[in-house]
Amino acid sequence: MAKAGKKVDVFKEMSLLGKQVHAALEAAAQSKEVRGIKTELGKSLRVVSEKMGEAVQAAKQSERGRVIGTQVKKVISAGKVQGIEASKELKKHLVSGLRELSEHLSKAAEKMKNR
Repeated sequence: MAKAGKKVDVFKEMSLLGKQVHAALEAAAQSKEVRGIKTELGKSLRVVSEKMGEAVQAAKQSERGRVIGTQVKKVISAGKVQGIEASKELKKHLVSGLRELSEHLSKAAEKMKNR
């Protein structure tokens, strides 16, 4: 850092700080401990992934899993139908509201012309 009374080049100081932070992070990333953690984390994630895959396969093959799958499909289907109906209703109300707004704007414009 610059001493008091000297002109400080903020960009130079920030650049130096950035280089120091980069060097520290790079050194940490290359450390033996971080590489060990990375390896262990990778192994753990592979095991979790395998276990989840096995659980999904078991659920697909079980009667309860098939029942739940069927129920999920019904809920999705019903949601789509309700969503379509709701969007049609919304469209009607929106069109009606826009028409009413248009009428009010026309009346206001007419009144302004007559003044």
